[in-house]
Amino acid sequence: MKSFSAKTTHHFCLLIFMLAFLKSTGNNLPTTLKFAHYSTKDGLPSKEIHQIYQDAKGYIWIATNRGISKFNGAEFVNYTMNDGLIDNIVFGFYEDPKNRLWIRSFKSELCYIEHDTIIPYKYNHLLHKELKNEMILSLVIDKEDVLHLSLKMGKKGLLKIDPEGRLERITQLNGSTKIDWLVKEFDNDLFYTYFDNRSTSNIGPSIKVITEDKSYRSNLKNNITGKIIFKKRDTNGLIIGSGNQIIFIEHDKVIHQKTIDNQTFALLLDKEDKLWVGTDNGLLYYKHGMDEAPIKSLKGEKISSIIEDEEGSIWVSTLENGVYRVLSKEIEVYYPSEVEKKGRINTLTFDRQHQLWLGYSNGYLERVGDGFITKNENEPYNLFHLGSDTAFVFDWKGARYGFFNAAGKYVFSKKIASNLKKVIKPNKSDAYIACNHKGVFFLNKHQKQAQALEGFEHRINDLAMDTEGTLWLAGANKLWVYNQGKVKQFTHPFLQSKISKIQIDAQGVKYMISPKHGVLIVKGKKIHQIKHTQLSNTFPTRILPIDDAIWLATSKGLKKISIVSWSPFKFRVQNFGQYMGFPQDEIKKMVENSGKLYLCYEDQILSFNPEKIKKNTVLPRLKLICFYANDAAINYKGNINLKHNENNLRLSYESISYKNNGDVKLKYRLNNSKKWTYTEQSDILFNALSPNDYYLEVMSINENNIASKKQTLSFSIGLPWWKEWWFYTLLSILFLLIVYAVFKFRVNRIEEKNKLKIKLFELEKKALQAQMNPHFLFNLLNSIQSFIVSNDGDQAERFLAKFAKLTRLILDGSREGKISVDDEVTSLKLYLELEKLRFENKFNFSIEVDESIDTEFCLIPPLLIQPYVENSILHGMKGIEHKGNILVKMETKKDQIICTIKDNGIGREKAKAIKNKTNIGHKSVGLLIAKERLQQLNKSIALVELIKIEDLKNESNQPIGTKVEIVIPTF
Repeated sequence: MKSFSAKTTHHFCLLIFMLAFLKSTGNNLPTTLKFAHYSTKDGLPSKEIHQIYQDAKGYIWIATNRGISKFNGAEFVNYTMNDGLIDNIVFGFYEDPKNRLWIRSFKSELCYIEHDTIIPYKYNHLLHKELKNEMILSLVIDKEDVLHLSLKMGKKGLLKIDPEGRLERITQLNGSTKIDWLVKEFDNDLFYTYFDNRSTSNIGPSIKVITEDKSYRSNLKNNITGKIIFKKRDTNGLIIGSGNQIIFIEHDKVIHQKTIDNQTFALLLDKEDKLWVGTDNGLLYYKHGMDEAPIKSLKGEKISSIIEDEEGSIWVSTLENGVYRVLSKEIEVYYPSEVEKKGRINTLTFDRQHQLWLGYSNGYLERVGDGFITKNENEPYNLFHLGSDTAFVFDWKGARYGFFNAAGKYVFSKKIASNLKKVIKPNKSDAYIACNHKGVFFLNKHQKQAQALEGFEHRINDLAMDTEGTLWLAGANKLWVYNQGKVKQFTHPFLQSKISKIQIDAQGVKYMISPKHGVLIVKGKKIHQIKHTQLSNTFPTRILPIDDAIWLATSKGLKKISIVSWSPFKFRVQNFGQYMGFPQDEIKKMVENSGKLYLCYEDQILSFNPEKIKKNTVLPRLKLICFYANDAAINYKGNINLKHNENNLRLSYESISYKNNGDVKLKYRLNNSKKWTYTEQSDILFNALSPNDYYLEVMSINENNIASKKQTLSFSIGLPWWKEWWFYTLLSILFLLIVYAVFKFRVNRIEEKNKLKIKLFELEKKALQAQMNPHFLFNLLNSIQSFIVSNDGDQAERFLAKFAKLTRLILDGSREGKISVDDEVTSLKLYLELEKLRFENKFNFSIEVDESIDTEFCLIPPLLIQPYVENSILHGMKGIEHKGNILVKMETKKDQIICTIKDNGIGREKAKAIKNKTNIGHKSVGLLIAKERLQQLNKSIALVELIKIEDLKNESNQPIGTKVEIVIPTF
């Protein structure tokens, strides 16, 4: 331990503990503090709390009789034996240099929390064997990782266990000093204490404070009973709470000892050197020094521990009613007694002696602090103090006003047209100026009358007088000024609407509330505006300038506006909300007195010194606790590489800042975007992120817009397989192969088409040759010759003309590759006529064409029908004894022509028999060629479907002819 300073006891006492604060010139209200309360309804496992503790990570830990609880400001996470605790009855915590949080419970064994896991102490078996049922009161882990334990009073001293498990009992230190009670650690020094309550003739009860290298004794005046609590203030002294005493020790001397009404259970000296005392009957806060009366709170509660967190908030645990957090050490609250009887608070004011007066809805008038209360039959609306002992103006329900003196005695009351909205008293004048819905009035206490401003009947909401004696009137639809008997109105657009409140500071600057335009500030000839949107869309109801700030009562709490500069006009807005103890209820009155601001609500008065309300400049703590991709948890400790379809992300953050009641405010940006995104949710969502490398920056913001340290996270979303380089390579190769295949296919098709054209050309050539066979030509020429010999020139000429026309049609059709149905019919008709002549009229023929066929424009391949007609003539008509008949019929079906050739010849079987018997006959080359051509023109149709041959028979199954059907494509 460092040596004590050489400062005198008197100096230490005077500066630190005995120097009383100067009495405030303001009213000393019987005030208390505002608290946030946490109990089982908020998530605590029990109301019985033994200790509250904040670890190095910022979490608040709470020890209960039903396990422990970790609090981050928003939610409680509870742990029990099911999670690894040694026992559910937990008495306290200790965090060692390695940031392991040790848990001290009812059992004589230990466990600790490391990396969010509860781990049992590896030498618990030694503790169990050595201690049996002894209770561990405190523990310390020194820099050598040696465990120091103090045991219950009356047992066997202290216990030490080194990292190798060597256990040692300690009953003496420095050779002769008995140690058997407590071990503590301050500034890395170990403090052992010995308490001796025995009294001798020379020395009374004593407390020994011992370090590893020295010790000192503090002698006390009286015997001390009850729990002893040590709180080291600095290297120069200790504060000890024992029983109902608070003892201040410097070196080995008691420099101050104070007796309180109740037993001391907990002590705290906060960062401002203000003492907090937890007792078995509430909390004491010595805000103004030990010689001043403390602020008393939580009456009836048994306080078990008090801590101050890193943000400066005070936490109090109780044995019967959970945990309390002081919302603000600077805000004091006064709750009037018998509120039900008096009714709600309507108004407040201060007199010349800075005594606070309150008016209640049930007609009561109270002078706070001395118990004076009087009652009037009417409800007070407003209470105005105007600068002298007897200058009070009272405004009652029922539109009455009156005066009363400092003793509360009424001078008079008088009925008026409407309740007063504001009353002021100009300097060096006996007249009072008031306003209401009917206009402006001059009140005279001696004449007991109210004289209206002549010719001015406008609704006035508020009034104020500047340093030059000009009266400013805030009207229902505009702003007026009154000076030397003249009334003037403003023409500025901002001032041509309702003004609800107006205040003027000592420099003559006018501050106004406009429901339409927000806050208006008139400085010289310039009008400055603070819009509703700049006030978070809140609506001010009251305004009060104090020094260089403007205080606004709004629909969402109290706001402070600080003017940064007038040209250009810049300002800052600071919010004072529920997190500091300010209710969201309507503020009925807002006044300043002796440097303190007083806010009047219906059931309470809040007061504080604006100079001491400081921003929370402590950086919030921020931690990523969950990373989800498509609702599946992802390990975010290392490199985060996600698949292309794992692109819907949810990142859950934990922001530790207790003053904002767990209200999370985050700002974040992705890939160094110039614009930050703000959210009040603890989750950050990203939907359908495209493949890329991402860099996320996140910060938490507290209630004063102080940002946490920047948290960063890098992650990657991979490309889908169809966008990978190897896929593009394969795709390119495949594309080239497809291009090559298409090219090759096209070349093959062209070659096939060329081959087909050649084949068709050859077939058409053969068909032409078949159609113009020598037998046919020879017989025709013989017939022509016979006509010439018999001198039948006409017949020979007609015959020759038909032959020439048929030859021309055949040659034209073979050259074009297609022929009209009309030309095909003409060609068939000429051919049949010539064959009929050649066969000496042995048969008749007919050609029928369906009317649905456009014979002129419907084109078909030439030389397809003639071979089948020729076959009917050569084979069907041969050897018949009856007149032959050949029918050629054409019908349409879709894009095809169905051609039927029907004859009444001898049939195929008999014709075949004759052919075999004679072993001679015409080779039907034309039929073979026609079949090949049909097959080439209709590759998708089977040949049996293209050519159908049917033998016609009678009822006796005798052949009576042949029927051929061929399918001809059209063009």
